[in-house]
Amino acid sequence: MASESALVLSFDPDSPVLPDPLHELTDPRVQVVVVLADPATRENGWAPRAATGLARGLGELGRRVLLMDADVADPTLHDMVGGSNGEGVTDAVLFGVSPERISREQEGGFLFASAGTVVADPPSVLRHPRWGAVLSQCRDSGLLVLLYLPAGAPGTDGLAGEADRTIRLKSALSAGVDQGQGGFVLHPERARVDGPSTEAAPGAVPPVDPEGVAGPAGPGVSRDPESPAVVDPAPRPAEDPAPPVGASAPAAVPSEGGQSVPAARPDESRPASSGTATGTPGSRTLFWFLVILILVALGIVVGALLGILEIPGITPVVEAAVLGPDDLLRSP
Repeated sequence: MASESALVLSFDPDSPVLPDPLHELTDPRVQVVVVLADPATRENGWAPRAATGLARGLGELGRRVLLMDADVADPTLHDMVGGSNGEGVTDAVLFGVSPERISREQEGGFLFASAGTVVADPPSVLRHPRWGAVLSQCRDSGLLVLLYLPAGAPGTDGLAGEADRTIRLKSALSAGVDQGQGGFVLHPERARVDGPSTEAAPGAVPPVDPEGVAGPAGPGVSRDPESPAVVDPAPRPAEDPAPPVGASAPAAVPSEGGQSVPAARPDESRPASSGTATGTPGSRTLFWFLVILILVALGIVVGALLGILEIPGITPVVEAAVLGPDDLLRSP
């Protein structure tokens, strides 16, 4: 290997410009490069995109590149180039088909060989002794071979030993794990090896959850996922006067969700007296006093009208009978 430790680089498959250290692969003495793709980068589709982007970028730098899909157990590179998985790598290794026959020119300026005929025992293809002859034919034609392999698959170690350089396609979190193995390590451009810090800045206010769920854990907040969040009552503001000595503080009233809410003060929750029978004791006494007074007044008026009581202006007056002269003479 040209280097004793791996060089970790961020890589954007869609960028038209390759990172400067990868320009080393344009050296004509570099003819076979093994590209090892970790399972995570194959599953999310980044590794196939990175392999085709690398082949395209090296082709634009002047090398005649042949990208070979040696992931014969789970071939995907043909989807990236918009082709089909026809005659390819397995046919060259198992049946002696020439590399020129299985190669297809691509729009990006590179050649591509698909995985080829599906086989029942993929590891046997990677361990096949004809690989030496296949790679020798590619070297003789002046091609730069990018041999795409699944990292960790049986048989990949022997093929890696045939390469002039090794490139590992890894996720950002594991990019620096095997730096001591040499070659290049490429990880996604938009990811970071060190993730962004999740600590809040001093004095920062945690975001408010629109559904009322408690935010990041803090003083007075329960973050047990099995139970609802319980927030301690807020401390009494400084401007709120303390209750007088001897006065009882309002009791805490439990509410839904397990939160404790202080009881409302009498002067804040009870409506003002309206003067009706439901008011204070003083208002009720006045009400009944007025009722009795009205009844007494009505009784006096009725008695005066019936002649039981004499009230000037109300009691009827009976006029005295007028006696004539004859009545006066007859009177004794």
